[in-house]
Amino acid sequence: MDSELEASRSALFLRLGRSLVRVQSVELLLKRLLASRSFGGTVEQFETWMSERHADYATNTLGTLVNELLELYLVSESYEAQEAPDPPEGTHIYFRFENVVTMEDARLLEMRGLFKGLVSARNDIVHHLVERFPLKTVEGCSAAHAGLAAFESTLGKVWDELNGWAEARDKASQVHAEFVKSPEFHNYLMDGILADGSVHWELSGIVRALRNAAKSRAEGDWMPLDVAVAWIRREDPLQIPSRYFCKNYRQVIRKSQAFEAKLEPQSDGSTLLLYRSK
Repeated sequence: MDSELEASRSALFLRLGRSLVRVQSVELLLKRLLASRSFGGTVEQFETWMSERHADYATNTLGTLVNELLELYLVSESYEAQEAPDPPEGTHIYFRFENVVTMEDARLLEMRGLFKGLVSARNDIVHHLVERFPLKTVEGCSAAHAGLAAFESTLGKVWDELNGWAEARDKASQVHAEFVKSPEFHNYLMDGILADGSVHWELSGIVRALRNAAKSRAEGDWMPLDVAVAWIRREDPLQIPSRYFCKNYRQVIRKSQAFEAKLEPQSDGSTLLLYRSK
């Protein structure tokens, strides 16, 4: 083999290796985007779900990943997210998210051509390079170089698109993470307290605490409020009426409208308030 041919083939093989490594980087980024596309469940289920999703995509081929990207991740501007299913009974914290990229139909068509073109070009390079280009000649190597240059151009465009979507998703995740750490989020999600000072009583921690206290009785039985208050102070001490802009637990019972209540006269002339969930 003459030195010119040897040098041309060595440069070609080096270029081919770099291209295939870049294809693997594209595949990894696709898996990362698709694995976090949507979720619905409890906080406790999230970590397990993420691990399972990454495992699901571990062996997927480039063609399979591109098909899912085009079918589920890239959507038209008229796309409407599916309504979240009702959480399991008794679940307090349940959330759902969906990551998609919306775009005009013309742009969708462009992306379909680009990504389908990448899969076709990648398959051609991997399976038919030697068949298409006679690498025993300098001219054949030069033609193969031209073919790789076209592939690299497509690969670069795909990488730029994917990287832009990944950066946008990461920024959105960062904003969400910061909000989750905020007092406003904690107040609402954990205790049903809105930013304007109003209370979503069905989500409120104090209603939940009153219900939990009542569960120590048989279902449907009336719970003495003073017994419930003692239980809450022991088991869930952060739930106090003043946090919900109430003077006492009786006011919580009345304002929340989550319970039936009745007064029971006592022998000493006082009255005992009893409650049960509606």
